[in-house]
Amino acid sequence: KRSRRPSAGAGACPHMALRVGDAVRIFGLVSEEGRKINGCEATVLLPGDRCHVKLKSGVKKSVRESNLVATGEYDSDDGWNVTCVAKRPRLPGSGGGSLATTSTPAAAVQRGYSTSQVFLALTRRFPLVGRYPEIVDALRELERYEIACQGDDHADREFQRCNSEALEYARAAAVVCGLEWSLGEEIGRSGRAGAVALLEKEPYIGKFRAGQIVDLFQTGTCAALTAFRSGDAPISSKGVRRFENEARRSMRHAPEKRALNRVVGISHMCAIDLAGGTHRSLDKLRRETGAAPRHVRTVEELRRWPGLVQRLPRSTALAHSLSVHDELQ
Repeated sequence: KRSRRPSAGAGACPHMALRVGDAVRIFGLVSEEGRKINGCEATVLLPGDRCHVKLKSGVKKSVRESNLVATGEYDSDDGWNVTCVAKRPRLPGSGGGSLATTSTPAAAVQRGYSTSQVFLALTRRFPLVGRYPEIVDALRELERYEIACQGDDHADREFQRCNSEALEYARAAAVVCGLEWSLGEEIGRSGRAGAVALLEKEPYIGKFRAGQIVDLFQTGTCAALTAFRSGDAPISSKGVRRFENEARRSMRHAPEKRALNRVVGISHMCAIDLAGGTHRSLDKLRRETGAAPRHVRTVEELRRWPGLVQRLPRSTALAHSLSVHDELQ
């Protein structure tokens, strides 16, 4: 029987230091009775090598601590069996701290990741609100700019892929929410380099992303965010501007694309095509009238070309009106 976590000793993963009342999820049980409660959440009644826990159904069980994982306030995989989460293939991220495809701890080590990194990522708490809301908001803004310029995951039919850049910013925001140490104290103690090095030990954070987080803490912005906000191409981890993504779509004019996307009926990809001058409505207008703008980057420009706008069917317009009314109520 192979343990999910090495026993105490050299290279062993850190204990979770469970306390009475902690919320946990059970995983990895192999007995017939144990498999029935894999993935179930429970409350710790008595911590130890074998923890006494109480399931939501009220049933009490004794489970090895190595078969428990902490349940955080924020968990994008909430409700899944943790073993499935650990085994699910993941796209390699650009950050040095990102976890690639790791089917087992041994495979993780072969790929350059320690078992403690895998364990840390699976047991870390990611609360919705942390001690650095301004940094989290900035990282989320960067995520939205990436989606505005590239579309969401697999949204680009001509080049379907995961928007890994947006995903990396979302992960970084979650990690910053869960930081249990002070950025300010670490910078004061060991300087910028020390804070970057400590951030690199966090799950999903590489050197470039760590540098951005420190910049956001010290100045409120970073090079990529400044570029995006001004409509320019962002700076990559290699220090060069990303004028185009892999699908050869422009990474400029992000604020304009976001503004267009706020219009009902204009998706991320529609806004990208309008701003880039490649939308089929522009081609159709050129064929029918012989005149059309090179591109549309503002709502005002959209209003100046009524031929680009299609009136919503009455039933659809009514549904939108009712939805807005309900939201306002």
